[in-house]
Amino acid sequence: MKKQFTTLNRLILSSTRQLHQLFLFLYCALVFWVSHQPSVPVPHLLPHFDKLIHAATYCVMSYLAWVCFSHYSTRPFYRTLFFCMLFGATDEWHQSFIIGRLADPYDWAADIFGAAIAAFYLRLQKNTP
Repeated sequence: MKKQFTTLNRLILSSTRQLHQLFLFLYCALVFWVSHQPSVPVPHLLPHFDKLIHAATYCVMSYLAWVCFSHYSTRPFYRTLFFCMLFGATDEWHQSFIIGRLADPYDWAADIFGAAIAAFYLRLQKNTP
């Protein structure tokens, strides 16, 4: 009986891991697709409002990456930050090839800032090193 429970538990955990990976993949694909558009209508409510949108986008990505990486490591903090920094850098590089878009290092900084906010918050909530 205990062996059957263990097998079922592993199957459920495996499904959960795969679901979290799928959510992260789909979110990254959405970010990539939006970045591939020649222009994205952004309301100019505040100066540099686009930086706030970048930070919020990568805050969500950081949360999804944290959930995904926490299945594989007891310390998902650094993996999450590295993943979001790398994805943000490649996303900005990708935008340099799109007509009407620019690769802006300040956008990348906003990406890192948003990812770091979520990662630090989750680190404090989960009490992980």
